[in-house]
Amino acid sequence: MRRSYLPDRLVSECTTTVALINSVEVIYRGMLTGSPVDMKETMASYTTDVIASCAFGINSNSLKDSDAEFRKYLKKIFELSFQKGLAVLTSFFAPFLTIVFKLKSLDDVTTNYIRKTVWSTVEYR
Repeated sequence: MRRSYLPDRLVSECTTTVALINSVEVIYRGMLTGSPVDMKETMASYTTDVIASCAFGINSNSLKDSDAEFRKYLKKIFELSFQKGLAVLTSFFAPFLTIVFKLKSLDDVTTNYIRKTVWSTVEYR
């Protein structure tokens, strides 16, 4: 029986993942049609696919599907708002205020999705 997560196998699977082919395809399709390609979004989707594949074993396919569930929740993590900024600031400089005012940097739906994803990965491995 082989061990399923040897470092060399994991790295080779992550680097030759379908995400790389998909990103090249998206860029090439944009070049053929003459339409501009949003490289920031394309590379963010590629990064999401690689992280999902390597860390969670998920094929998120966010390059082909811009509304992919995994990508949607990762975007929510990095969206800025006054409340999130205040929560992060107080957690660094006055952590007791975060508890007193019940400030959260992530909403419950995003937190539950991430928790579910991590625990399902742990259970699988």
